[in-house]
Amino acid sequence: MTHVHLHYQLQVGPTFLSEEGLPCSFARYRLPSGSTSKIVTNAPADTGDILEHPADDE
Repeated sequence: MTHVHLHYQLQVGPTFLSEEGLPCSFARYRLPSGSTSKIVTNAPADTGDILEHPADDE
């Protein structure tokens, strides 16, 4: 099964392979891990992380 997903990269200029990447942090997301998950705030995601939008009451 294929899920909707997004790949992105922030960088200092328009040339994809030759520009320096910039750090990015997210205000709030859910990080699933096996049968549990945790809410993460004001933090970057690591390569390979799967992020979920948390419910409003989380």
